[in-house]
Amino acid sequence: MESLDNSSANSTDTSASKRERALGKILCEAASEGDLEHIKQLVESNASVDTCDYDKRYAMHLAAAEGHVEVVRYLISQKGNVNVKDRWGGYPLKDAAVGGHTAVRDLLLQHGAKIDEADQQALGQQLMCNAAAKGDLAQIKNLVAKGASVNACDYDRRSALHLAAAEGHDKVVEFLIQCGANVMCVDRWGASPLKDAVRGGHTRVQQLLFDAGACMENKIEAVKAQVRRRWRRCLY
Repeated sequence: MESLDNSSANSTDTSASKRERALGKILCEAASEGDLEHIKQLVESNASVDTCDYDKRYAMHLAAAEGHVEVVRYLISQKGNVNVKDRWGGYPLKDAAVGGHTAVRDLLLQHGAKIDEADQQALGQQLMCNAAAKGDLAQIKNLVAKGASVNACDYDRRSALHLAAAEGHDKVVEFLIQCGANVMCVDRWGASPLKDAVRGGHTRVQQLLFDAGACMENKIEAVKAQVRRRWRRCLY
């Protein structure tokens, strides 16, 4: 009889666990999509706001990464943990900052969100590179004022100068050079910012880099590229 009772209890526990996991999965999806009303319904059905997916990405991570400020606000009101870590050690605050979601970032900070020193440095580098690629000079000036390195690189060792040069953002390139950015740096493939500017046909950026001391070898490549472009125009 006792064995039957234990079996029944185990079965009930298993069913409850399955239901909890199912609700958690749906809640994470709703957080990612910004579906606040659905999240409220799930919480009323006893879903936990501190639930995560297979990558240990919690509802707080997913909402922060997508900039869903009202969802984040609600999760906080339901005692959601603002300092949860995913499988890579990332925080919701980092997701919000990388995505440029300032309202979410500020809300998390107001409620005690933290980021460790190593992540702070990595985040600064990532934000610098993102801003350089977009040509966001105001953001770059703000980051530099807060201590971010002008020689920040991404995972491919492509510096902020590489990314700005590749997109032809001459004002950003000029500012980075003025702040001491290394014009001779190379990425993981051995390419320099000047080579990126040449490839993109950004003559103003090329001149800025030449004036800052980019090597003669790259200058010769730039001249060759200009000749090739003119030759193609003549052919067509």
